[in-house]
Amino acid sequence: MKRAEIGDYQTARAEIVKMILDRAPPADVVGGHAAKALKKQAAKAQLVAQRSADAFVAEQMSTLAQAFRAQAEVLKRKRKKKK
Repeated sequence: MKRAEIGDYQTARAEIVKMILDRAPPADVVGGHAAKALKKQAAKAQLVAQRSADAFVAEQMSTLAQAFRAQAEVLKRKRKKKK
């Protein structure tokens, strides 16, 4: 792989991640709204992964979707534990 191509991949990945994270809920929000927002983020990241023609970007976005789902699950458990 050429050096210019690697730079393009990194730039594209950074832009996609920034786009998704810009819509992330505030860090101090705990509860159903944050978990719901994270699930939406996961769905969006998974959609980008499925539509991506580049295997590297697809794998990175799929991993990001898994991370968002894991965070949502943790928030859900925290919320249930409080009750």
